[in-house]
Amino acid sequence: MCSVYYPECTHNGPTHRVCYSDCLAVTDACKASFEQLLDPPWPVNCSMFTDEQEEDGSCFGPAGDIFDTNICGTRPAYAPDQYRVLGGTNARQGEFPWIGSLRIEGLDFGGHWCGSTLINSQWVLTAAHCVDYYVDRVVFGNAHLTDNSDNEVAVEVADIFVHPEYDSYWLFNDIALIRLAEPVTFSDYVRPACLSESSDELKDYHRCLVAGWGITLDGPPLTESLKKAVLTLLDQDWCNSELSYNGTLTEEMICAEHQPGGIDTCKGDSGRPLTCEGDDGRWHLVGFGGVCKGVDLPGVYTRISQFQSFITAVVSGAITPGVIEITLERAVPVNITSPNYPSNYDIGDNIVWQVSAPVNHSVRLDIVDFATEFNYDSLFVGDGLTPLSYTELARLTGYGLKTTVKSHDRHMWLKFKSDSGLTDVGFMATLNAVDPRDDNPLILVNESTVQQLRSPDFPLGAKDSVHEIWRIMAPQDHSVRARFDFFNLTNGSLLAVGYGSSPLMPTILVELTGSELPEDITSPTRGLWFRFMSDTGDSSRAVGSLMGSGFLVNLTAERTEDINECLSNPCQNGGTCSDIDGGFQCFCPEGFKGDYCQTDLLWMLDRLL
Repeated sequence: MCSVYYPECTHNGPTHRVCYSDCLAVTDACKASFEQLLDPPWPVNCSMFTDEQEEDGSCFGPAGDIFDTNICGTRPAYAPDQYRVLGGTNARQGEFPWIGSLRIEGLDFGGHWCGSTLINSQWVLTAAHCVDYYVDRVVFGNAHLTDNSDNEVAVEVADIFVHPEYDSYWLFNDIALIRLAEPVTFSDYVRPACLSESSDELKDYHRCLVAGWGITLDGPPLTESLKKAVLTLLDQDWCNSELSYNGTLTEEMICAEHQPGGIDTCKGDSGRPLTCEGDDGRWHLVGFGGVCKGVDLPGVYTRISQFQSFITAVVSGAITPGVIEITLERAVPVNITSPNYPSNYDIGDNIVWQVSAPVNHSVRLDIVDFATEFNYDSLFVGDGLTPLSYTELARLTGYGLKTTVKSHDRHMWLKFKSDSGLTDVGFMATLNAVDPRDDNPLILVNESTVQQLRSPDFPLGAKDSVHEIWRIMAPQDHSVRARFDFFNLTNGSLLAVGYGSSPLMPTILVELTGSELPEDITSPTRGLWFRFMSDTGDSSRAVGSLMGSGFLVNLTAERTEDINECLSNPCQNGGTCSDIDGGFQCFCPEGFKGDYCQTDLLWMLDRLL
């Protein structure tokens, strides 16, 4: 009962509100003694309660449960014997059951990228700048990034919806919704937060906590254990005064500061939730983010109360901002373009196309015209309907491309992302439904014959902006052996070789360029793929000169028991290969991660910042 009537005390939060008549009875019995013994005024306001009862005899509530979960903002697994937090410390399991860790394959700390907040069984809120590129899955129920937990739930991402007026430079409207591939099952360790509906946060919320895996006083930007800190909400007028942000804050932002002597909550992972305890004892998501725009300035958070209509519209399916669905028919091409084409696209564009072909068909993308800021504005292409790092087939950027990309099933996704810098006319592309048996044949190899693979137009140099994929398959209990007879790729051309049947980023064994004859490559499985890309241009419109003379490679099959998996040099970026039973292991140099040391962590961090 004390935890209900004294909202400034640390507690786990009741599941139901007490009734108005009970509140009056407790106030009559306790108010005078409380004020006489403890000095501060009686903290309970009975007007917020009602006598409208539920079946168990408790009264209705709380505010902020806009998705009718009945359990939002509660923390039954959190022990209520914890004392008040002065500054910051490790969070306990179950203390923030709504927090989610956005994961990307290949990153340190289990792939953690950003924080997020569960708002119902299938929807997650996070910062828009956290989903600029990829999010592969969301993990709930575990306060530790690298330790196993029976309470952990990991769910793949189905869709990402970014606010249509998100400004990637000023971080205005920095909010996005993630739809999970399947609903999560609520437990004591996984449950949603309530959403703040109040626009008078200072009056309605008195105790606020921020949580994340990067809230530290000193040390690295991320930690394995979830951290928490007490924050104080600040008056909006003061935050926008000359003493603070001097008029740069909008109504869609709210600011908060850590307590004196506490930690700097502006350091750490993005998307972390700022939750405040309501008068009903439940925890409400008031904001997330925590960007600091100057020394000794308070943190600025995306203000949830100002985005209620956007959140409910997306969750209900009334709007699907930034996602375009296309259903192809056989022999009926569909053209797509970047925004405003042939005029310049906008800064901060983040658009996804989900393309579906008929059954037993693939999707073929043919670039007709392409002009984007090289290395900063890109068109990503992949298999399936959801942009995931491990399904990427191609990343297109620059000028003058005439690329063709084919999916390996009946679905293809495309994602166009521009930064906050320069823009250009963008792209036009054609989508077709094709029969994969005719459009992307499989090359079969065996022990008794040799199949030859050569670059386009060999022995002449390939034309500019060629993008070609070959798939090779050996019999069961065999692998593919590739031996180069000739190799000369210059001026930016690249040959990527990987294992399996689809050219996905995590399966890359080696990337080849230059004129040195490569060593033999042996696949760790019965499938091997080659992806050839000639020069895609640079920051000018000029089409480059002819490429080198290309490559010629002989393909055979050999039995798997004869394989030393390290002979194919699968480890990239200076990684060291160790042959182990049934495969190999790469030991990566500092700054690289992944099964093949293929992920440059510094590059990904630079793109986020």
